[in-house]
Amino acid sequence: MNFKDLHYSLGKIKTDVWSQLARKNPLQSPDSKPLSLWIFEERNDLAAMRMAAYHHGETGQAFRQYIQSE
Repeated sequence: MNFKDLHYSLGKIKTDVWSQLARKNPLQSPDSKPLSLWIFEERNDLAAMRMAAYHHGETGQAFRQYIQSE
């Protein structure tokens, strides 16, 4: 078996494993799909709030430094 065949075989095994995991994922079943989407949306909202809080804090800090330098 040469390197290309080995590389192809390993890639195929990896793809098959990922496909099997995706099929067995309980969050992808029709019954739990709405729950999975809700969790996804909540995580996105949390990330947006964290980013907004970070930017708000950075803006406040820059403004305080500007006021102190004046």
